[in-house]
Amino acid sequence: GGVLHHLEDPEAAWSRLLAALSPSGTMLVSLYSRTARRLLKRLRGEILQSSFPGRPPPECRAMDDDEVRRFRLELLRRTWATELLALAQSPDMHSIARLRDTFFHPLEHEYILPEVQSMLERLGLKFSGMDADPALQELFRGACPGRDPCDLSAWHELEQRMPELFIGMYELFVTRK
Repeated sequence: GGVLHHLEDPEAAWSRLLAALSPSGTMLVSLYSRTARRLLKRLRGEILQSSFPGRPPPECRAMDDDEVRRFRLELLRRTWATELLALAQSPDMHSIARLRDTFFHPLEHEYILPEVQSMLERLGLKFSGMDADPALQELFRGACPGRDPCDLSAWHELEQRMPELFIGMYELFVTRK
């Protein structure tokens, strides 16, 4: 799942969800990375300009399924053998609904990790780690030697060096303070 970033006020919704979190519980939250979304928005703009000339962006939200498939084909062509391979392999590319959600949703909120940290503080939560595969964990250990993987500022510094790092989303484990 993950719809907080598509709600009018994600922080207020997250606050309401906390009622379901037990005092010793852990919550997994997914949020869009503003840094990574810049790459996606650039790609979307380039593809729309070349494949759908003359069609203004708001109109693209009403693309029919065949047009979305054409968009996906061009997106895969541009990302398959690049540093964006993770995007090409993402489940978001294999469903029309998920592709629409990723590239054409009318309401989305994006964050950088310092903003997430501030939100966690306001909500009385603490970051307890990324939901990261072993390769990402190893990358963190190699790129940030001696840094705590529960330190969002370390992840932020790594993301600044590798903007595509969270091309899908941030997937954060959080607990109550």
